[in-house]
Amino acid sequence: MKKRKIKKTTKASLKKAQQSIGMSFNVIFSIILIIFFIIIAFIAIKAFLGTKDCTQVGIFLSDFEEEITNTWNSQENSFLFKRTLPTKVEFVCFADLDKNPKGEYEYVYNEISIYKGNNANLFFYPKSSACKLPYKNVKHLDIESITSSENPKCFPVEKGVVKINIEKEFNERLVRVK
Repeated sequence: MKKRKIKKTTKASLKKAQQSIGMSFNVIFSIILIIFFIIIAFIAIKAFLGTKDCTQVGIFLSDFEEEITNTWNSQENSFLFKRTLPTKVEFVCFADLDKNPKGEYEYVYNEISIYKGNNANLFFYPKSSACKLPYKNVKHLDIESITSSENPKCFPVEKGVVKINIEKEFNERLVRVK
């Protein structure tokens, strides 16, 4: 029988193996940790940017309702309401879902018509871009007058900014948007 020689691992043979790889275990482990931390940082930044978009939608709704209420409480008022929204939002629309669609935004009506019965009159299009707030019922709006020529009446969001003219003439009961 032949005896096999069992080679004992020595420090010198370990160093030769490390030299053949070119990097020590500590360096490789450090690189893996750096990559891991960079990936986590990108995930956190993406989450914060998503929160920013939702915050913009919430601030828009809050400010818009406040301005409508202030205008409704005044005798007469007319001004341009200008706010930022996420760039994913293409239109802010006002619609009467109890009436048939008319005008150039019928395709928007078809998508928002699923909210019929929710007593809503303000909608964001596309609905997926509004952070689970695709519609809102804004009080004191003359939705009858707003949607008389177009249903829905939509305002484009250009470069993240929407401009809506809010007005109420002397002795009118409700507020209109143009």
